[in-house]
Amino acid sequence: MATWINDPAHLATLVAELRRESVVAVDTESDSLHHYREKVCLIQVGRRTGTPVLVDPLALRDLSPLAGLAADRSVELVFHGADYDVACLKRDFGFVFANLFDTMIASRFLGETDFGLAACLRRELDVHVSKDERLADWSVRPLDPEREAYAAADVAWLVALRDRLVERLREAGREAWAREECVAVAAVPQASAEPEPADFRRAPGIRDLDPRGLAILKALFDTREGISRATDRPRYKVAGDRDLVVLAEGRPVDDEALVGMPGVPRNLKRRPGPWVDAVRRGLDAPPVVLEPPPPRKRADPSVADCIGRLRSWRPEVAARLGLDPGFLLPQRLIVALAVDHPTDRESLALVEGFRAWRVEALGDDLLRLLSHLH
Repeated sequence: MATWINDPAHLATLVAELRRESVVAVDTESDSLHHYREKVCLIQVGRRTGTPVLVDPLALRDLSPLAGLAADRSVELVFHGADYDVACLKRDFGFVFANLFDTMIASRFLGETDFGLAACLRRELDVHVSKDERLADWSVRPLDPEREAYAAADVAWLVALRDRLVERLREAGREAWAREECVAVAAVPQASAEPEPADFRRAPGIRDLDPRGLAILKALFDTREGISRATDRPRYKVAGDRDLVVLAEGRPVDDEALVGMPGVPRNLKRRPGPWVDAVRRGLDAPPVVLEPPPPRKRADPSVADCIGRLRSWRPEVAARLGLDPGFLLPQRLIVALAVDHPTDRESLALVEGFRAWRVEALGDDLLRLLSHLH
């Protein structure tokens, strides 16, 4: 059973203990599927020995002691798939990460194509964990025993997994590669404090609406946003985009008309007033005319040819290195290479996101290929 940390004194004691460790496993659980604004609801901590610890950020307002640990270069924090955890911890608590290791990244540098935590633990340590609680609402207290066990399992073997993967990386001569990528993950920007704006112009079925219907749909989206924010519920639990398009098509101007409409979910029919009001506002608003998308720029034929040649070359070199092609050279880098067309290792290293490990792994062969293009 995991130990809970939910008061400042116990948090201070925990952090003092963790500072004596060289490696500490960390994971987080958030609640984006259940609330309007996402927040970190649980921070799991694991060590080489002993039971995992569950830090409760819903009970602790000040996590600065834990943030101080993250900023301590002498302690390596181990995550699995750190991007999301890092972005959320930066947003909610101002963490800065000085020494981070990501076991998912390590696994990918070893050529693994199934790099989820459960797969890595099974393959490397013969440990079997369940991932059945991924969609849980982690803001609920108290957590039931199943969710508590699930959360603890995410860090219980993470240090041992890290040790095994570091050993394999060293044998393959790729530890420096993985650590460089981990530095990049530690630098990902903080997540947004607000959910991404909902754009009514992207709703499915919108092409069936005339300008008046578009004005209604815009008003319906605004109403949903207000309800979602006020009730702290995610948009999809208030009304789906397609449901609002149905209302914009049907244009019900009173409760009875909305309740009688086919294809409208029961939760909207139980409280039709706000949606009817939105339809009326849309009917009174100026019609909305969608501007046509700007004409696509014609690609430079030489750049397009270079992209094609790089994409054809990528599987060959990826197979030789034993790495997934998309991980070795993602499409964004292929485009950047085709546009920037570096001619030496110095300019190759300046391509944004290319990283020193790719210069080492691909440099001469890639520069030779590029020299024959354009």
